[in-house]
Amino acid sequence: MRVRTIPAVLAAVLTLSACGGGSQPPAAGATPAAAVERLRLRALAVAASAVAPAEAARQLMDFGEAQFPQYFPSRPATQSFGPFQYRHYAESGIYLGVVVQQGQGYEYLGVYVMGGPFGDAPQFVGPLASFITPVDSGPGPTGVSNGCYDVMLATGETAGTWLVQVRQLVLRLAVGESTTTQTLELVVTGAATFEGHAAMETRQREAEGVYTDGIPDGTPNLVEYLNYDRRTGAAEVTYYGNTGTSTRVDNSAGTTITTTSTGRAVPVPPRALNFYSLPLGGSTTISTTYHYHSSTTTTVGNQAPLTTVTDTQEPSNETNRFVRRESITVPAGTFQACVFETTTPDDPQTTVTEWVADGRGFPLKRVSVTQGVTMDSETTLSLRFNGHPVTN
Repeated sequence: MRVRTIPAVLAAVLTLSACGGGSQPPAAGATPAAAVERLRLRALAVAASAVAPAEAARQLMDFGEAQFPQYFPSRPATQSFGPFQYRHYAESGIYLGVVVQQGQGYEYLGVYVMGGPFGDAPQFVGPLASFITPVDSGPGPTGVSNGCYDVMLATGETAGTWLVQVRQLVLRLAVGESTTTQTLELVVTGAATFEGHAAMETRQREAEGVYTDGIPDGTPNLVEYLNYDRRTGAAEVTYYGNTGTSTRVDNSAGTTITTTSTGRAVPVPPRALNFYSLPLGGSTTISTTYHYHSSTTTTVGNQAPLTTVTDTQEPSNETNRFVRRESITVPAGTFQACVFETTTPDDPQTTVTEWVADGRGFPLKRVSVTQGVTMDSETTLSLRFNGHPVTN
C-alpha cells in the first residue's frame, strides 16, 4: 500500500468529523482552488476503481489501523452491511467503513466513520483515494497482498533499514530441554548482484547465548549471512540465495575446539515466495533444488587444522498455509497476528507454525511439532525497528 498523503491529513479530517462535520462532502467550487482539488480527488477515485472495491477497502482500513491506533486499535474481521465493507473496533466503539457499492446514497469508495466521538451516524471523511493509492498486481500468482506483510519491508527496499530481534530458543533433547537466548540483527545493506540476478542484500547476524541444559557449551556461536532477494510482484518475493560464515569455540571436552565454516546456498530455480498473497485458508507449494557449497575448518587444541569441503544438492518442497488471524501475547507484547503452517513431503509428520505481526510481518513465535510433540520453538522477547521498540 502506497500512502498518498501524510497522516496529518486523515487526522485533520477525523477531527473535523468529530466536531460536527456533516455526512456529505463539502460543496465543490467555492473557489477555483477548491474546484481543482475536488477534480483531483475525483480523478484519484477513478484510478482507485482499477482495484477491486473490497480489496481497496481492506487496504484503507489496514492503513487507518497502522496510522491511527487511538481510533482503530486492533485488526477485527471485515464485515459487510449495505454498501459498506467495515470493521468494528470494540475497544473504542468506532466503525471504519468504505462504500463498495454504487447508487446507495453514499459516495462510492468514500471513507466513513461512526461511533465514539464520531456520533451515531456515518460521517464522511473523504474519498478513499485521497488517503492511499490501492495496489493490485492483477490476476496471476503474484496476486494481491494478504496484508500480513509489508512486502517492501520484507524485501529490504530501503537501504539502512534494520531490525533487532531478541528471541528465546527451546530445543527438545533426549535428556530434556535445552534453552538459549539469541539476538538476531537484520540490516539492509543495499542493491547487489548475486548469481547474475539484481537483488537487495540483507545482512543477518545471529549471536547465540550459552544453552542452559547444564552442559558447558563454550562461547556463543556467531553466524552471519548475506541474503539476496527482490520483489518480483505486488505480493511476490523471489529469493536467490545466501552466503554465510560461522565461528564456534567449544570448551565442553576440556580442550578448545574452534570450528569455522563458510557456505553458499543457491536455489535452482530461484524460490518465488508467493505466500504473501495467500488468502485466508489458502495454501501454496514452493519447489526448488538447493545447491550447497561449504568449507569447514576445525582446530582441536594445538593440532593442525582440518578442512573439509562439500558440494551437495538437495530438493526443497514445502507447502505453506494461511490458517487464521488471531491475537497473540509474547514477552515482546500483545499483537494481532497472521498464522501460517508449513509442511514438507519429506517429513509429513511435522508441522511448523509461525505467527507474524499482522501488517508488518515481524516474527513473533515459531513452533515445530512432530506427531503431537513440540520439538523446538522460538519466542520473541523484544523487537526494535530502526532503533525504536516495536510493541504492537
